Amino acid sequence: MLQQYDVKHLTHIIPIRVMRVRVTIGMCLLVILASLLPLPVFAGPSWKVPRDFVSAFLIEAETGKILFESNAYASRAPASTTKLMTALIVMDAIKAGRVALTDSVTISRRSRRMGGSQVYLTEGEVFTLEELMQALMIASANDASVAIAEYVGGGYEHFVEMMNRRADQMGLKETIFYNTHGLDDLPSQRNLTCAYDLAQIARELVKYPKILEWTSTRSAPFRNNQFTLNATNKLLGRIEGLDGLKTGFTWRAGFCLVGTAQQDGMRLISVILGSQTSRGRFLSTKHLIETGFMRFEKVLLCREGQSLGLTIPISGGDSEQLSLVAGRSVSIILPKEDRYRIRETYKTVNAAEAPVREGTPLGYREVWVGDQVLARIPAVASQSISRAGFFRQLWRGLGLSR
Repeated sequence: MLQQYDVKHLTHIIPIRVMRVRVTIGMCLLVILASLLPLPVFAGPSWKVPRDFVSAFLIEAETGKILFESNAYASRAPASTTKLMTALIVMDAIKAGRVALTDSVTISRRSRRMGGSQVYLTEGEVFTLEELMQALMIASANDASVAIAEYVGGGYEHFVEMMNRRADQMGLKETIFYNTHGLDDLPSQRNLTCAYDLAQIARELVKYPKILEWTSTRSAPFRNNQFTLNATNKLLGRIEGLDGLKTGFTWRAGFCLVGTAQQDGMRLISVILGSQTSRGRFLSTKHLIETGFMRFEKVLLCREGQSLGLTIPISGGDSEQLSLVAGRSVSIILPKEDRYRIRETYKTVNAAEAPVREGTPLGYREVWVGDQVLARIPAVASQSISRAGFFRQLWRGLGLSR
């Protein structure tokens, strides 16, 4: 049976001059014309996001909390944001020990012939995998994406299969890949995804610090200083904490940008797809990220193993009391104005019988704002309690032992 503990709330005319205005025919025409033009902002709750996009999405990276969405599940061509999945496959392979950034990669004819954004690789040239990843993530080099795929996947087509397999494992319903770079090739073989899916790929990718090291770099030397890699992300240095992530453009996809920034321990990921102008994607991203940081904050509720200040009685054990701790670390994202509306309740078992193993769930802690539960944290045994021997239990029953 569970018993409940209530814990206290955490609290902490101008006069207008009326003027008569003569309305002319010209002014009437101007008003009518203005009413026919599209609104300059997207009307969301307290958001003013420039409307130059087809899809927009904003989440917090650790929790996946959705802060803003507009048409986030619409199927779209991703352009070079495709390279986020290309990079994820590589970083996964490095983590698994299958390849290393110091590996040498020989450029093939297929890589050399790749068009679009490129670093002009030549057949037979040799680069380290890290050099090619820098070209991919800083300068969005299509030819580098092909060389990387051929090496890491043991063949280009197999690497694309790896991309689609990873998407399936992540449960990305709107995503399919036919290439590693995002160019719209054959009409029947075009990459497709959506803003939501791209955000999930980005969430996995930002777990690798090396990626953010590359995507926060504005320029870097390449090919023994014969070529300079210039970042395509023009927001670098213009938003506090912004360190990525990937731009994209084709005529079919429009201008796209997956952005990320971190402030005060909270990382946001934004996705803008289908902007009509390059400036539009940057402006929309800037509004999303800055408004997200302005309106929301990340609150660490507890760390794994932290005492919850609760004990329960234990029958038949070496000890008669057992303290409870948090079973896992939990953070929540909430509007800043709600921080002082948080309240907590605890529900635990009335008692437990030995033996009890450390980490055994014996209740939970609920965190509320108003009538909404924001988190439920398992309350677990802080230590193992063995069953007491016969004589100890007898002595205890006779009141001869504490």
